[in-house]
Amino acid sequence: MAKKRQLDDLVPPPVASLGYLDPTVKPVPVVFPEGIDNLTISLSPADKTILASIAAAVAGSSVITPVTGDYTTILTTGTELILCDATSGVINISLSTAVGNKATLIIKKIDSSANAVITTGLELIDNDLTQTILFQNTTFAIISNNVKWVRIY
Repeated sequence: MAKKRQLDDLVPPPVASLGYLDPTVKPVPVVFPEGIDNLTISLSPADKTILASIAAAVAGSSVITPVTGDYTTILTTGTELILCDATSGVINISLSTAVGNKATLIIKKIDSSANAVITTGLELIDNDLTQTILFQNTTFAIISNNVKWVRIY
């Protein structure tokens, strides 16, 4: 005898119940840069947990920004995930001012090249002038304490 299917079997689960998110958390809308309609991101379980925690904690929009060259951040609220493909050369990420900035910025190197992703700002980042990523899938996130940028992981 065939098993009777329940409604839950027929309806896909909401984004917020993928197992690593609290099902009571509503998904944060994602705004794609102009010209990009679809984006696939491969994240480790640890990255998913960290990203989900940050997204749930921040009120505002989330932006995913794929970059292949130098980039200057402009977001002052919400969360921006900057996916850096440095295959063609070193990428320099320039941060907007930390003063009055309420954004969470997440920077990740997604390629396996030997080219670095170098992040600098007008203010210090955890008491350093720069943060450099050398290896694929290395990620760090920063927030402002209204004086400088602070790494949260």
